[in-house]
Amino acid sequence: MLLAHTEPAPAIVDDRERLAAGDRVILLIDDDPAFGLALMEINGKLGHKTLVAACGADGLALAHRHRPAGILLDLGLPDMDGNRVLHALKTDPELAQIPVYVISARDRDAALLRQGIVGYLQKPVDAEQIARAESEVLAAGAALLVVSSGGIGAEEISRIAGFRCGLVRQCVDDAALQEALAERVWRLAIVDLSGRSVDDGIAVAEVIRRSDPRSALLFFSTDPLSEQDEARLRAYTDSIIVKTPQVDRRLLDNIERFVREAPKASDRRVAMESGEAAGKRLSGRQILVVDDDPRNLFVVTAALEQNGALVRGAINGKQALAALEKGQVDLVVTDIMMPEMDGYQTIARIRGNPALADLPIIALTAKALPEDKEKALAAGANDYLSKPVDYDVLINMVALWSARR
Repeated sequence: MLLAHTEPAPAIVDDRERLAAGDRVILLIDDDPAFGLALMEINGKLGHKTLVAACGADGLALAHRHRPAGILLDLGLPDMDGNRVLHALKTDPELAQIPVYVISARDRDAALLRQGIVGYLQKPVDAEQIARAESEVLAAGAALLVVSSGGIGAEEISRIAGFRCGLVRQCVDDAALQEALAERVWRLAIVDLSGRSVDDGIAVAEVIRRSDPRSALLFFSTDPLSEQDEARLRAYTDSIIVKTPQVDRRLLDNIERFVREAPKASDRRVAMESGEAAGKRLSGRQILVVDDDPRNLFVVTAALEQNGALVRGAINGKQALAALEKGQVDLVVTDIMMPEMDGYQTIARIRGNPALADLPIIALTAKALPEDKEKALAAGANDYLSKPVDYDVLINMVALWSARR
């Protein structure tokens, strides 16, 4: 469905009376009520709160009052041109860091890009384009914290991340860290292990987690880490970067991933300790997750643990078979494309064991062709899900198959 100027719609009651600490708030400055209502519906599905201003003056007032995570700006406003609103935003020290995405019926204007907008969409637009624009504007406003000990600092992170994040702040001692944590929510905290022990790095991570569990964590080290130390750090994050010739690329990949992910997807401990009834559909279920990509393994594990599951991990088929020999599980979630022993072979080996003949198996793969699904089912999988994984669908699948056993 394309979203453009249509017939008049009822006055909008936005979310300004329902805002809570930690909400991701998007401010729309646009005089088209139909567009505003459509955006509120989209944001409701995405988990964002929406503020709507029908003119430039109200938009600036709402920006001052609520400091939204991002602004979507129309250029054709009744009281002032959108260019003036953008100029007012970008020249106000209190508002200049708020990322702005222009969505307008006017032709694209290159001059707007020079004023620091994140992007430009020309109406009419559809829901997918809106969601993508909001993802970009939220990423551009992401705040990163660097707890430095000499190996890497805020200046280098800003150079690597470029426009992909907003504020980057550096702390070099405990007092500065406490001050920064009291100031705001940090989308990503980079803990520099250079010159400090792994124990000290974990202590810093604990301080950050206690302050705000929504902050994602990344560990950086200029020196190689032992397998034992890496295993300890992976209790906090799947993202551990050791300095190599390709370190800038790896840092950028991880920063991009974290600033675009919802905070709950980055925090395994919160997922496990959360007492929300809605998050306990898999309470007590023993799940084995098999994936050779540590990032995929981490995020799938987080989604399952958030719903109450007890999860074991394996990075290849051989490890999975060994884990099944050591203890009983209720269900296996396995990637298909893995080295040494792929998912098809792993499933076949599991099915070859009479004791595991009725063990539910869900196959995950980046391929989405019908023949791929048929091949996975023929190998013995009970169900199949394509990547990128829809985690609501995955949880439903796991709940269904583990209950049937």
